[in-house]
Amino acid sequence: MTNTQKEIKKAIAKSAEGYPLLGYALYWSIPAMRVRYVDLLKLMQKHGIDSKIAKNPRAKSALNRAVRDTAKNGKGTFHRKALDNAEQASFVIVNTAVDQTNSDVDFNTETKIMFDKETNAVAIEGASREEIKSLYEEYKEQYTQEQIRTVVLRYLYGKCEATSVRDQGGVYFVPSTHTEDFQRIKACVEELPGVSIDVIPIIDTPEAKRSLWKSFVGDVETEMAALARDLEETSDEKMSDRSFQLRLNRFKTLQDKIGTYEDLLTGTAVDLKTKLETLTQKLRVAAGA
Repeated sequence: MTNTQKEIKKAIAKSAEGYPLLGYALYWSIPAMRVRYVDLLKLMQKHGIDSKIAKNPRAKSALNRAVRDTAKNGKGTFHRKALDNAEQASFVIVNTAVDQTNSDVDFNTETKIMFDKETNAVAIEGASREEIKSLYEEYKEQYTQEQIRTVVLRYLYGKCEATSVRDQGGVYFVPSTHTEDFQRIKACVEELPGVSIDVIPIIDTPEAKRSLWKSFVGDVETEMAALARDLEETSDEKMSDRSFQLRLNRFKTLQDKIGTYEDLLTGTAVDLKTKLETLTQKLRVAAGA
């Protein structure tokens, strides 16, 4: 953040002193980085954050990142997932070469990578074998920029009832009732090099309430659409008790969030609550509950 941006931020915060607040707008900067998973867990524990939101790095995801980065480092190469079933996954790195004589482009498979989901064994044929293996071993123990961003979002949505105020994401609103909660994640991730979470207080005005209500409704509708798709995709499967409870908890969290925003923004979300209740009944039917 530049000195000018810091001064603007201080001026906005000072101008809000003494006024009732709806909450805070948050945005952040997370540079490209790698952090050891165990070090991130220690940081979260230090700041009283449930480490469950930082899932153990998955071997297949680590391999995907290793293949992706290797392809990026090559000249005229790209990667693709070639197979992904219950037993194994495979990736390829493809080399492109311009055929100027025929005004065409030739594609050749440069590297094939096979991953066994049961044993996490990796078999590599072709170029860049050592580079891919080395990156794979590193990524199995590390968190990247995008994974840290995911942790922040999981925390804000799960603990702080956050709402995206932009369709493209990047700026999120947190109700004032969660001031201590968001300060906890802010303090945690800002111990990582180069990371900053900036906070702008939102004063309680009719205009702010109208704008935030619109963002909130759109965000909840997006969440409910995702829940509905999830139910459709699992409709032909027998749902375990654990799976049912996890989904039911997501529905309950969303129900609580609707209540929070109704009180905070003095709005009425009858349609949202009706849609959520319908989805909850579908979930119960799917689980035989």
